[in-house]
Amino acid sequence: MPACILLPTRSLDGDNHSATTPLDFSADPHHYHWDTLFVKGKEMWHGAGAKPDAIRALKQVRKGDRVLCYHSAPERSLYSIAEVTRDPYPDPHDRTGKNLVADLRAFEKLPGK
Repeated sequence: MPACILLPTRSLDGDNHSATTPLDFSADPHHYHWDTLFVKGKEMWHGAGAKPDAIRALKQVRKGDRVLCYHSAPERSLYSIAEVTRDPYPDPHDRTGKNLVADLRAFEKLPGK
């Protein structure tokens, strides 16, 4: 799946009144286009792979969070909004058990997409 940026609806330190910090993940849209999520409606996001920084960021995501869906090069543009429908869990395709995934559902395409 392509990149995502967390739209913080809560702070990452658990305090709903403090400043929030967006998270971003990176992937290539040639491998997956966000239109696919809108066709399927819901899908497992495994874009963090084995990248430690991406896994740490994915651990911050919770069910109900909305994420901005970003297409990286060559488009380099925000594409849509998706909603996390399940807290991160171990990637069922990862034999090491170290990688995480989260389930997303299509929420809204951004204007002009």
